[in-house]
Amino acid sequence: SILSVGGSTSTDARAFNYGAESVDLAAPGVGILSTTNGSNSSYGNSSGTSMSAPHVSGAAALLAAEYPQLSAASLKATLMNSVDKLPQFEGFNKSGGRLNIFNAMKSPTICDLQLSAKSVEVGTKGGIVDIDVQAPPNCEFTARSNAIWVRVLTRQVLSGNARVKLHIAVNSTITRNATLTIGGQEVTINQYRRRGF
Repeated sequence: SILSVGGSTSTDARAFNYGAESVDLAAPGVGILSTTNGSNSSYGNSSGTSMSAPHVSGAAALLAAEYPQLSAASLKATLMNSVDKLPQFEGFNKSGGRLNIFNAMKSPTICDLQLSAKSVEVGTKGGIVDIDVQAPPNCEFTARSNAIWVRVLTRQVLSGNARVKLHIAVNSTITRNATLTIGGQEVTINQYRRRGF
């Protein structure tokens, strides 16, 4: 899971790197005291996502130490779901806010996906099949098929409650099976001749 970070100032103003679909959350990134390359003991103020990203990396490390059972998807969702919602970030990043590790430590998100079906039966005429997924907000997952005759029509990365739409190709001669993997869970696709199909 990739967590894209934007920068905020000490007054929670937007600083840099924002996008409603491309940036997940903001973190402090302006005037941050950090080591410099002047000597082994030199410090200075720096700005940029190179200052914001370590805040988020450190927060993820703290969460992982406290809750070692959290998957990468759960760590990301926890950080996104626990931000301080701020109007200036609404529409400028996915979460609408700035990192808040205190909130994250109090309330981790477990990305436990619930699928509407574990197996699907399809006639030889094929067609469109939907599988509904229930998941907490910001829990990202993918859907992949192991067979070329089962094509995933939905976008590559889904999040939260979503519908996985499949196109099953026509198959007039044989019975066949495929495996669809949704967020690590397997769904069996069985295609065979049925009366009227």
